[in-house]
Amino acid sequence: MAVDPEVGGQHLRRQKKRDIKRNREGRPLWKRLLIGSVRLTAALLLVGSAIALSMFVLRSEIFSLAEVQMLGAQHVNTAEIRHALEKEFPRNLFRIRLEKVRQLVEGQPWVFSCQVRRVFPNKLKILVVERRPVGLAKIESELFLVDRFGVVLQSYGSGFEHLDLPVIRGLENSTQENVASTNQARMETVMRVILELDSGPERLSDKVSEIDVSDPNRVALVPLEQPIRVLLGDSDFRIRYLTYLAKLPLMADLAAKYGAMDSVDLSVEHRIIFHTKNGSDSGIHVETDQTG
Repeated sequence: MAVDPEVGGQHLRRQKKRDIKRNREGRPLWKRLLIGSVRLTAALLLVGSAIALSMFVLRSEIFSLAEVQMLGAQHVNTAEIRHALEKEFPRNLFRIRLEKVRQLVEGQPWVFSCQVRRVFPNKLKILVVERRPVGLAKIESELFLVDRFGVVLQSYGSGFEHLDLPVIRGLENSTQENVASTNQARMETVMRVILELDSGPERLSDKVSEIDVSDPNRVALVPLEQPIRVLLGDSDFRIRYLTYLAKLPLMADLAAKYGAMDSVDLSVEHRIIFHTKNGSDSGIHVETDQTG
């Protein structure tokens, strides 16, 4: 008997779809349960192993902190840092939060920045970048080492005699509130003065013993060889200081005639005002182009 090709084709296509459906769902129930159990058991074993490994790592004496290496720490109080680590942090290397250690170390006055690393199995390595002192701040009759940002590092004393640094006046006690920004702003003026003084072939900052920024608009210097205040205003520090140096012979003549000088004011453009120690308020005015 002849079969209609179209009818036969439709029948075969429907039959094929049913076969595929049976192949997907025809797996016996016991076999599906067995596969699911195997997969669940494997997952539980993995989780259990991870938990066991984690408990071992966090409790094992192998990872108990035994050494703290501090590199680059010349002036930092390393003993104080190690004591704080022992007192405030867990002993297990994995439990120590490196960010907290970094904050602790950078809280030290001498530390500008640091990096903290774990060295397995039981060491902590701290790489320190220290601040560099640029001056001796005169604060409440005491001298303190300060960096370029106005951060007070420590009292000036034994061990720092070799440092050839200018005395800086005008900074305030860092223990008082809201002085950090003031000190930083005034130290920015100090650094600008030093940069300008040394911008030529001769380092003029080497000729200065004190820099006074109590009033940043009337910066004053004290030369090494003359115990006298030289007021330079708020700009053109090198030009004005060169003018002062050029007028030293004139100042000597005026001192012989009017008495010893107390200060020299170059803060007014094209003019030098010499103030004597005899109490004269008017001073001695001398016209100049301030070119030295």
